[in-house]
Amino acid sequence: MQVRSNFEQGSMEPFPEQLNTRVSEPASGYHAAPVELDREFMLAEGFSPSTIEVVGNTVADATKQAIADSEKSAIFEKYPQLQSGEFIRFCIHRRENTQDKKRFTVLIESIEKLVRSGNSVLLISLFGTEEAIDAFGLREQIASLAKDYPETFIYSDVWPYYRDVIAAMRKCAAVATDSGSMQEEMNLLGVPCVTLRFGSDRSESILAGANVQAPPIDSDFVVAIIRGALHNQTMANVGSLYGEDVSRKIVDDVLARADNNLGLFQTEEARIGLSV
Repeated sequence: MQVRSNFEQGSMEPFPEQLNTRVSEPASGYHAAPVELDREFMLAEGFSPSTIEVVGNTVADATKQAIADSEKSAIFEKYPQLQSGEFIRFCIHRRENTQDKKRFTVLIESIEKLVRSGNSVLLISLFGTEEAIDAFGLREQIASLAKDYPETFIYSDVWPYYRDVIAAMRKCAAVATDSGSMQEEMNLLGVPCVTLRFGSDRSESILAGANVQAPPIDSDFVVAIIRGALHNQTMANVGSLYGEDVSRKIVDDVLARADNNLGLFQTEEARIGLSV
């Protein structure tokens, strides 16, 4: 099982609403850490070094497969405005944003300022996004933006095929998101990522320079952060943080360590090296 320990929650996440729920079971004889930072957190918590391997993240395997599949995408036939790649992909769906009027309004205002000042924006709207638009009275504002800027403001429901998502994201100038996994995907795709949150459960991507936070406190502030990320080659060229052939590594490690009777479970005696 890949892990991000609860030590990371306390150290990297200042707000309870963003605590990372992916934790590890100390009784396991094997812990597949995505990155070295996670290994360091686990060691600090007292996990046995012999049980921890830094293997990468299986998102790398899924993204690699999706990249190959994206060659069959017809998304640019539906949205030819995206073909140039001069657009920012937005997605806002986390409850911390969609259930907070101030935060959500700041993000919608950021989109409007970007579009009205000449930037192209693709807004992917999820169920939570739609509910927030109506709950906070922003439907007319969104409709007006779509009417005034049909070529540079693309407002769309979630696309059903992942290959279309990957095809578009491979092209875009930056991604602004409150998603967790997308912070990993953008690193793998070499696309600058802006995280629209007060914290991140992918802190390694921020420390490496592939990702930057833009807390939704003020729309001008968010716009400035996003513009700084647009076509930012330093962010794009960080290189993959999440390895390759990760699934194979995990399976091989599990098979090598598994006990015929106990699996990966370790008794207290085994964990502390007590002979009985």
